[in-house]
Amino acid sequence: MVKVKKFEIPFNFDIELLNFLDDNIDKNWIEFLFLSMFKEDSINARNHVENVSVNGWTYKVPETRNEYAKYIEEIQVRGYSPAILIQDCNPIKKEILDYYFKLGISNFIVTNDNIALYIKKKETKKCYCFF
Repeated sequence: MVKVKKFEIPFNFDIELLNFLDDNIDKNWIEFLFLSMFKEDSINARNHVENVSVNGWTYKVPETRNEYAKYIEEIQVRGYSPAILIQDCNPIKKEILDYYFKLGISNFIVTNDNIALYIKKKETKKCYCFF
């Protein structure tokens, strides 16, 4: 039996990426689309480029939780699984993590052992830990 490694695709809060995937990639080949936490919840690797124009393109992030939730919903409605990338080495409050569970998130990519343990204890949540 051949085991196939599925794609883990970064999501940049651009609906055009979803349109491209819908038109060009079989969903069965995609493990998840990963994205940063809501900007007020944690730092991420792209904080320094938010709203900076490069080559005519500006990296934008949702300004409100409602807007953020709409992106998550759009990902899910189209049949993709979102994964939350937690890059902050500092502990994340459990109330913040619970916000993502309530959005229906079941995949997390983390760098902190304590966060990973908390997530794994929550029902059937998947947690991919990278150090």
